[in-house]
Amino acid sequence: MQATNEQDTQQALNDFFTASQPQAYRMAKAALRDHEQALDIVQDSMLKMVEHYRDKPQQEWPMLFFRIVTNRINDARRFRMLHAGKKLLLSSFRKTENDTSEDEIIDMLDEQDNVDSQQLENLAKQQLNDKLEVAMQKLPMQQRQVFMLREWQGFSIKEAAQILECSIGTIKQHHHRALKALREELAEYWEHANSES
Repeated sequence: MQATNEQDTQQALNDFFTASQPQAYRMAKAALRDHEQALDIVQDSMLKMVEHYRDKPQQEWPMLFFRIVTNRINDARRFRMLHAGKKLLLSSFRKTENDTSEDEIIDMLDEQDNVDSQQLENLAKQQLNDKLEVAMQKLPMQQRQVFMLREWQGFSIKEAAQILECSIGTIKQHHHRALKALREELAEYWEHANSES
């Protein structure tokens, strides 16, 4: 009986990860603009989820998983800032122009890759996808995270507040500001979409 329960839990986890992985990837990719790092964060988050929370009720899994993803994204950003600081420090002590050690230390920082339009399945037009991607990169990190949790993942204000470990008022404020900024940035598309509905 216990083996059957374990198999059921494993199958439920597999189904959950299959459904959640694309959303988590989009979130990490939008935040970090690095395909490989986004994949690593999703993989690591799934491992941590299994290790620490597999026995939690299934209705809690989405909130727990996306909290892990958010924390890993924030860790990656702190790591980048630390290495950017090291780059500045190293450049101030460089003795020769041929020294490439600072590039080796931070070679992962500015890698970018093209956005795969298939992974933006919630957006209907490729042109809008590109504009939205550019517009989202202009948002402050917290607004971008709140927008993705609320609009892409469909979490409630309360759930987003729990995932990001901040107040409901903060979530409302960031969500409002993100929507306002995106409406301004995408005004022509926004008006067209509203006129069709």
